[in-house]
Amino acid sequence: MKPIDKAQNIVMALGITMLIVVFNSIFFHLVFPNYNFPRFPKEILKTEILVFICTIPPLIEEFVFRFLPLKLLSKVSIYEDIKWYAVLSSACVFGWIHGSSVNILVQGIVGFACGYVYIKNNESYWSAVILHALYNFTVMFIVPTLINI
Repeated sequence: MKPIDKAQNIVMALGITMLIVVFNSIFFHLVFPNYNFPRFPKEILKTEILVFICTIPPLIEEFVFRFLPLKLLSKVSIYEDIKWYAVLSSACVFGWIHGSSVNILVQGIVGFACGYVYIKNNESYWSAVILHALYNFTVMFIVPTLINI
């Protein structure tokens, strides 16, 4: 697979994920209008957010939720038949550990997108990490700028 194809898969997955997350956010606001989303205190520096939200978690979480389970399952003869179920299951757990069952709608979708990119890019750990980091960066810097939080 060419690097340009990998980049296209990452950008496509990021775009679709962001659309779904925006839709989920609107839906969430309609269902739970009084919910206060957690926010970082203003005194936290952007470099700290970059390191502790946009770098370290993608490296660790993609290893734990995509690379490790799928690498272990790839040793099983029925891997091709079950890999998408494994991606879906891992995405649900990924969403759930981010807070609650409601998080499965947002972080679970992000987890599935990372799994999709991982599989489509020839099981590339770094493709999933890049997508995850781009998503975190978008949520932490671009979305707040657009909606002036």
